[in-house]
Amino acid sequence: CYRLKHTRGTLNRKIISLQQELEKKMAPDKAHKQYRTILKDSDPPCIPFMGVHLTDLTFVGDGNPDMVGDKHNFTKRKLAYDIVKTFSRFQGVEYVYQPIPQLQAMIVSSKLFQENELFELSLKNEPR
Repeated sequence: CYRLKHTRGTLNRKIISLQQELEKKMAPDKAHKQYRTILKDSDPPCIPFMGVHLTDLTFVGDGNPDMVGDKHNFTKRKLAYDIVKTFSRFQGVEYVYQPIPQLQAMIVSSKLFQENELFELSLKNEPR
């Protein structure tokens, strides 16, 4: 199933379980139904996954005419408004995070890799 099957096999069961849980919550089936339910039931602070909402806006924009006859298509505008409303409720809320100096230092000192570098490292670790 995965190219890095042996590498994944070395991971802690707790990590694997957490990954599977997150994959289930973010599964694209039924138009991301699980994610949408979780988001609807969430209170700020929360950072929505914008990919889902931008895709929705694209479908509304591309799949509905701007005009119906000689009149503006307000149904299209209402659909777009409803999409923006689902994630805009998380804006304007103060997000108070406690600094974790060790984590900040780790992030600042971490080497940044390009995608091709990461792929080459993965091939070294587990050839095809």
